Amino acid sequence: MTTETSEQPQKRRFRRFSGGFAGRRADVVFDYKDIGTLKKFITKQGKLHSRKRTGLNKKAQSRLAAAVKHARFVSLLPYTES
Repeated sequence: MTTETSEQPQKRRFRRFSGGFAGRRADVVFDYKDIGTLKKFITKQGKLHSRKRTGLNKKAQSRLAAAVKHARFVSLLPYTES
């Protein structure tokens, strides 16, 4: 008989955006010209972090996405990091 300890793999947990930038409020305004703020919500590949990770609600996440798209369109943010 072998005695094996059945260790379950730990679940991956997302770290939320630290600093409590917007919380779960919907009245947050993202400015497309504020590149420093927008870069906090973008991955190295140029994708937006999920709502689970940023801690934003649906309306704020949608406004963030629109601001990032606008900043990319006017060439303030790159579409991809190269």
